[in-house]
Amino acid sequence: MRWMLGLICVCVVLAGRIESAVGQASLVAIDMGAVFESHPLFVTQLEGLKQEIRQFEEDQTRQREALNGKFQLLRGTDPNSDDYRQGEAEIASQAANLDVQKRLRGKEFAQKEAKIYYQIYTDVSSKVAAYCQHHGISTVIHYNSRPMDLENPATIMERMGSNVVYARPDWEITQTIKDLCQATPAASGPTAAVPANR
Repeated sequence: MRWMLGLICVCVVLAGRIESAVGQASLVAIDMGAVFESHPLFVTQLEGLKQEIRQFEEDQTRQREALNGKFQLLRGTDPNSDDYRQGEAEIASQAANLDVQKRLRGKEFAQKEAKIYYQIYTDVSSKVAAYCQHHGISTVIHYNSRPMDLENPATIMERMGSNVVYARPDWEITQTIKDLCQATPAASGPTAAVPANR
């Protein structure tokens, strides 16, 4: 009889531990793309980078048009003359410099873009971590919530490639994290980052 009572106690303890583990092993989903697209700092910084790229491209276009103008003037001279050869060499050198500038600035722009994504990802991840720690959530999975559009095959392929087929609305924390990202920095710390949506 004692061994039966002992076995029951062990089963009760194990059942309690399993229930506790299952309770802590909660799972939620988030659409990181949607969070990024609405993040005020991401939108501002990315628009600033796009403006910088546009200005560079406009400057490149102006310089290439100026070189083309020089070449047109050069065509009116004798191709065998020293002036023609010297002018042609200068134009070729300037065109090559423009190509080098374009490659170097392209790398610079790519690094700036990566830095923006890294900064925002770090910010969003910290908010997700604070929210999950407060609510006892152990796992967050990423999914794409953008609806499929027959006119845009890319949206269909994105959905087909997603690991998440369905996420219960009350297990989806995208809007909550968006709200935390919209909040002022003082109000978005770990203690404030706890609006419940589950």
